[in-house]
Amino acid sequence: MTKKQRRYEEDFKRQTVRYILEEAKSVAQVARELKINENTLHGWMKKYKQEPEITETQTFRSEDHEVRELKKRIRILEDRGSQYASNDYQQLLQEHHFQVSMSRRGNCYDNACMESFHSLIKKECIYLNRFRTRKEAKQAIFEYIECFYNRKRSHSALGYVSPCEFEAAYYANQRKVAA
Repeated sequence: MTKKQRRYEEDFKRQTVRYILEEAKSVAQVARELKINENTLHGWMKKYKQEPEITETQTFRSEDHEVRELKKRIRILEDRGSQYASNDYQQLLQEHHFQVSMSRRGNCYDNACMESFHSLIKKECIYLNRFRTRKEAKQAIFEYIECFYNRKRSHSALGYVSPCEFEAAYYANQRKVAA
């Protein structure tokens, strides 16, 4: 006696593939849920995964995942202004899983590193140029940070080498220690 083979509509197959991708479930989980052979689902995944509407879903899901991961690493630095200390603002940050760092009362040194950087970028980049557009200013600031500040400018706190050189030396040293 042969087992009767079930037939599925194309739309159902696409929806199932989209469901697997959107819900981040394994093929095995969905196969059990829908009582469909796992190999059948793998075939559908292979066939429909590259379709534009499904690829768009995948892209959105991976971007959404990336945003969630970034939020875990983002830290909001605030002074003690009332707008930042308000319950509504703090609750909003908490709902979106942002890490909050508020300077201590009367301690101007909490944010000294960033204040120093802002001073340098103003003296070495912003005040020396006259920008006609925001785009021009953004480009100049990006080039200052990425091409000069991080790669060429020596930093006294790093033994008078650039951050990139310091980082390369650090990881080279870590590899030696691990070996």
